[in-house]
Amino acid sequence: MKLKLSATELYIYFSLWIFANVYSIYKLVQAQRDVLESEEELLFSLNDLQRGWKFIGRLQDVSDIEWSSWKYFFQISCMLSYTLYLPLLYTGPVVLYEEFEKSFKTKRENLITRLKKFAIDMTFFQLYIFILDFVFHYIYFFAMQNNMELIRKLPTIALCGGGLWMGLEFHMKYVISYGTAAAFTRLDNIEAPPTPRCIARIHVYSQMWRHFDVGLYRFLVKYIYKPGYSILSQYYKLQKITYKLLASLATFLFIFVWHGTVLHILIWSILNYSGITLEHMGKVFSKHDMYTKFRVNILRTEAMETRFIAFLCSPLLALSAISNFYLFGGSEVGNLFFESFTQPSLLNSIILIGSLYCCCHVSMALEEVPSRGGYKKI
Repeated sequence: MKLKLSATELYIYFSLWIFANVYSIYKLVQAQRDVLESEEELLFSLNDLQRGWKFIGRLQDVSDIEWSSWKYFFQISCMLSYTLYLPLLYTGPVVLYEEFEKSFKTKRENLITRLKKFAIDMTFFQLYIFILDFVFHYIYFFAMQNNMELIRKLPTIALCGGGLWMGLEFHMKYVISYGTAAAFTRLDNIEAPPTPRCIARIHVYSQMWRHFDVGLYRFLVKYIYKPGYSILSQYYKLQKITYKLLASLATFLFIFVWHGTVLHILIWSILNYSGITLEHMGKVFSKHDMYTKFRVNILRTEAMETRFIAFLCSPLLALSAISNFYLFGGSEVGNLFFESFTQPSLLNSIILIGSLYCCCHVSMALEEVPSRGGYKKI
């Protein structure tokens, strides 16, 4: 993507966005310490806090059952005891059959080259495992969700830090699980989907679905979205945007059933579909003559249009974040974020809007930068 803003302005956005991320996590740790250490009995009442690494001497948040079970499958000694594809079957990612079939037809790289890449990949993922477990010794946001009154005591910025932490932890564990499995598949010449993109550089729903779980995205597009679109266009005469929205609706109905027919998954699915719909409407409007005149007469430059788009996408980014909080933490946590975002103080509103605006610029600037292993077109 061609950069439409000056390097200085982009540097400011990057710096402010990174600072906002670091500051919110810092406030989370600080507020968490104040809340838990003021009443020490509360700290030991949280069942998901258990003894951590001895050399740190701190408790560890073990609330995430997936991570607590998955990480033991990423030890090289354990992985070598399984046949090559068992990690794929257990943790994913989804690999379409044609991708699997290509491994029998394409020329293999030299074994030494593949082993070197494998060793490098596994070294990185072992480091990621250490980092994630290390952070769980300092941030107890998942464990605190067992007592929502503790979460309610956190100030808004710390709560935002908690939301950011849930997203980063979710991203990191899937990078590790998908990346480790992909490292093994590449040994056998199977090209697995790229690892998920960092959620801190995604600002719209379509990018989240396209670039987070690429294997699942390819599956949904091939087996649900495209067939649904084809059937609708074959039997009904509607506008193209209507075909897309109805095919997307069928896709999200599948996602809802597949993830589990519970309330917080339903809310997450509805908010995601609503966000996708708003995106489609925005794209349609951007092609309208009225917007063209607005762009030519009011915005005038590509840089101003980029700023305008970032401004419009900021509320959508907030909605996207809250929808994911329902997925990460359940209905109570998601509702709490909605309450906090609908009645913020003036200062918190300025900080939040400014941070989201910077995130949109960062995301647009890095849109063409692939994730690890994502050099092929999705």
